[in-house]
Amino acid sequence: MTRKYYAIWFAIFTLLQWFSTASFGGVFFLLEMVLIMIVFAVIFGNAIGLIPIYHALRHAFYDFRLYLTNSSWFRLSYQNDYPSEVSDTFVLWQEDILPLLLSSAVLLHLYISAKRCKNIGISSWWCLVPLYNPIMLLFKKSKADSEETIQK
Repeated sequence: MTRKYYAIWFAIFTLLQWFSTASFGGVFFLLEMVLIMIVFAVIFGNAIGLIPIYHALRHAFYDFRLYLTNSSWFRLSYQNDYPSEVSDTFVLWQEDILPLLLSSAVLLHLYISAKRCKNIGISSWWCLVPLYNPIMLLFKKSKADSEETIQK
């Protein structure tokens, strides 16, 4: 994966962080929202991002079990968080499905970062090091980047 494609993916990954920033509530200006999305992308794009993934998966599977076996228990567990006119389906999407989708985006980002590490010529484990991923992966040239420059 070349540096250009990794930069495109990192921009998409940063935009996917909008769902995480929207859960903060409040009104943000566009610049604040973009800065928060960049910070979230840098934080969640390495080994630190595996911690919220673990908690999101554990919480989601517990809630899926509650939802499928006894929906009244599911409603009771969220009665203080949501008004009574909100449907169980909305709560399930908000509390479980959206975090699962964000977790899969983080795992996909780690996979793409590992491929970028291999392209640079270093071990794939470097994608788990905070601040190395994404900063060094964005700026370090690989063999494919050098070949593109030579051909032009």
